[in-house]
Amino acid sequence: MPRSFSMAIVLISIFPALIFGQESSPDFQKIRWMTEEYAPYNYTERGILKGISVDILNEIWKRSGIGPKKPDIEVLPWARGYMYLKNEKNSCLFSMGITEERKKHFIFSNPILSNNNVIIAKKSKKYKIDSINELKNIIIGTVREDAGEQFLVSAGCQMDKLERSSSAETLVRKLAMGRMDAISYGEDTAAYNMKLYGIDPNQYEVIYLINKSETAFGFNKDTEPEIIARFNKTIDDLKKDGTIERIREKYLR
Repeated sequence: MPRSFSMAIVLISIFPALIFGQESSPDFQKIRWMTEEYAPYNYTERGILKGISVDILNEIWKRSGIGPKKPDIEVLPWARGYMYLKNEKNSCLFSMGITEERKKHFIFSNPILSNNNVIIAKKSKKYKIDSINELKNIIIGTVREDAGEQFLVSAGCQMDKLERSSSAETLVRKLAMGRMDAISYGEDTAAYNMKLYGIDPNQYEVIYLINKSETAFGFNKDTEPEIIARFNKTIDDLKKDGTIERIREKYLR
């Protein structure tokens, strides 16, 4: 065998990354990627999945050398995706508010965004809420298993006082129709969905701040550690070079 040919074989076997581009990328294809309709973070428009979190994930895949075929992302009702995340190894649900309760069940990526969880009602209601206990006297709308619902339940609100929905669209439409007194949800997301479905957000106000939280990608606890480590490193890179902030501004300006 000619010496030059044998050397080529050795180089290919020892240095595949040099031949094919970047360092070996984690196997993101084995992850079951799931999201919900939660504009402006993740939502479908004319059959295309988009949003702040979706764009961030696509950038993570791009920088990790994934292509040309990207993994599929399933759009599911939040409660169903939440159930799958609890029970399926190598699964991811996004974007998720980070809470102490959820930390018991999932592994979170490094945070990607901040989000205020609030109680919103029509200004005409003229609510003056000074404590959590006062929320127990009104009917509040939630999305099943959303952080806003979990907070109310942990604060002692009875489930029969909650008007539960499966999506943000249903939630804001019910509020506009008077099916509930208020909603417990992310401030940016509620306002965005009101505009999206022809509801004037200026007729509504925040009557109570639940908390200021951070959002991230939630992974099943049995997800391979090397996948999460590489994922987090890329998130840190996106923060440092300003990519995440540029993506956010594209949707919220």
